[in-house]
Amino acid sequence: MGGGSYIAALLAFIILIGGGAIVAGLRGTEFGALSDILFGQAAESSVVKLALAWGWVILGLAAVAGAFVSFISEENDDPRVQRRRFPVALPLLALVGSFGLLWVIFAPSRTLIASVAEESVAEKAPARDLEEELAGAETETGLAEAAPAESAPLQPTVLEPAAALPPPEEKARIIEAAKPLTVSEETGFYWTYEYPLIRGNKVVSSPEVDRALAEFMPLDDKDGAVARMLCGKAWVAFSGSASEEGPRDRNEMRARARAELVAARARFWLDRHPECARPIIVALDLGQHSQTSAGDPGATAYQRQLIVIGRDRQSNDESLPPAAAVEEMRIFYGNAAMRAKLLGTRHYLGEAAVFVPGPRT
Repeated sequence: MGGGSYIAALLAFIILIGGGAIVAGLRGTEFGALSDILFGQAAESSVVKLALAWGWVILGLAAVAGAFVSFISEENDDPRVQRRRFPVALPLLALVGSFGLLWVIFAPSRTLIASVAEESVAEKAPARDLEEELAGAETETGLAEAAPAESAPLQPTVLEPAAALPPPEEKARIIEAAKPLTVSEETGFYWTYEYPLIRGNKVVSSPEVDRALAEFMPLDDKDGAVARMLCGKAWVAFSGSASEEGPRDRNEMRARARAELVAARARFWLDRHPECARPIIVALDLGQHSQTSAGDPGATAYQRQLIVIGRDRQSNDESLPPAAAVEEMRIFYGNAAMRAKLLGTRHYLGEAAVFVPGPRT
């Protein structure tokens, strides 16, 4: 037995782990999330995913063992005896199969991103004060852990200090300037009713949410959709809402967190694209939806739909403070016709909140 077999096994192991990390990255998640699935601690677990994960372990072990056996050197003094080796192609096939399993395991959750929307007319109450805080600590991707499967905590969100509102004449100018330029648009992004996860009074992160947001705003932006949504705008607002299922206090926390999570992803995207004319990122917390006759979460998906509102710049060098962007969004939302177009058939229980989420600390 020569040293070649050990080198082959080590190389197969490196390819197994390195290739797995690459596959996870392509799927918008981390390779470490596989351990949660293996031991049934994933936020969204299933028997199929568990079986596939252990299938990956078996194929990985087979690939490493096969590479070792394939390069065992046997000594034989009789040239008439033909030596047979374990086929080298088998461990290679096992490696390829393991990558295929990972590709399926890390597939995006179909419940996080839907493909249809509802649109019609509704009314909504005026916005509440900018200083109103979400009950409990909030984060960009989650807060303190409450269970083994949950990620590490992030720091509480810090809101921009409230600025003095402009005088009446300036407010009138804002109305006239913003009306023809401000546009709302429903997206194809729908939150699952249980995400982000909440444990106790804490919002916690999960790979499913991170992956869904990464797919909604991909860094490579191959079709330019994210750039069109963000670049060259004076400000862009992202809605956060919760559907009618569940207790109101928890859903109000979840709605606020959803707006902040999308806003955080937008800031992250802008940080990676300095060439983009950066807008002010605003959040619109709509709260929990009122009760309807819907019988299941699938029928209430439209209540959790992400809506984007943005205003084009009046000129390339236009610059306005965050407080002015918040005020423009409040004026837009306070207009009954604009609000009806924004909300469609949706009716939310409380007053909406418009604010500028603070940076991660």
